[in-house]
Amino acid sequence: MTQVDVANRNEERKEIVTELLSEGFESIWNPLNQYTGISKRVLWENIAVYLLWLYDQLKKDNNVNQLQLEDNFTYLFYEAAGNQFGQYEVNPLRCYTRAKSRQTCCLSYQLAGKKKYCKSCPILCRAQDKEAPIYG
Repeated sequence: MTQVDVANRNEERKEIVTELLSEGFESIWNPLNQYTGISKRVLWENIAVYLLWLYDQLKKDNNVNQLQLEDNFTYLFYEAAGNQFGQYEVNPLRCYTRAKSRQTCCLSYQLAGKKKYCKSCPILCRAQDKEAPIYG
């Protein structure tokens, strides 16, 4: 946790986002992508899914300043520049804010012992769509 100076809130938020996402995640994802071949798009979608879930949980918490929460959400998903996430021209989280279901597989079914797809797996959704009768 970091106490943010209200007068410098926007600048500090920008620095925190850049440090966490560009220097943090990207430094892990470059070798992970090279070693496993997992697309960075899949990795960003997984981050987006968990961030959206986290924001939904925080919206229910009466102890959280909801105006700041909404402001942070808007910044992170819509206003943050692509280069704050690494070597991107466009913010990679932006395209996941309106998705009702996952676009890519999180690959959690491949974890040892799990052998199950997640509830929102696009692989299962596509398979069910193919089996569903087509009307009209």
